[in-house]
Amino acid sequence: MYPDTVARVCRDVDDLDEPLAVAVTRAVADAKGVDPTTLRPLDRTLPSDALTDLYDDAETELAVQFEYADHPVTVHDEGVVRVYPTDASLGD
Repeated sequence: MYPDTVARVCRDVDDLDEPLAVAVTRAVADAKGVDPTTLRPLDRTLPSDALTDLYDDAETELAVQFEYADHPVTVHDEGVVRVYPTDASLGD
């Protein structure tokens, strides 16, 4: 279930020349208003290589939801990363 709240940051990963994990980290850092290097590595939240593999190999519609640095995050198969405010809920 997607949050009812409007995303604070929305990025099209396909338009960026960086790995998915870096794009997610930068998007969350932008939402928090901090330097990306101050955030805990994404790999401590979920295996970023697994996230990349899911994204690269998706043959069907796919959205992966997780919380990173207190922000709900959704990565969609079409290459969109959405970061929601800290008070948004990913639901059940």
